[in-house]
Amino acid sequence: MITYHTKEKSVRALIAVGGVMGNSLLRKRMETYCKRNHLQLHVAQPQFSVDNATGNAFWCCLFTRI
Repeated sequence: MITYHTKEKSVRALIAVGGVMGNSLLRKRMETYCKRNHLQLHVAQPQFSVDNATGNAFWCCLFTRI
């Protein structure tokens, strides 16, 4: 799904937050994917990626700073 959107839209950054991003293997794969595709990756620290509500809060905070 990410590959589709990066080809269809002008995407420069990816924000990945929420419970699933606490998984270190997934985080590493996302980092690799973004480096290969010249995307900036924003992720919350693992202790802040424990549930989706935390992810939403992180996104809102980051969005207001961009």
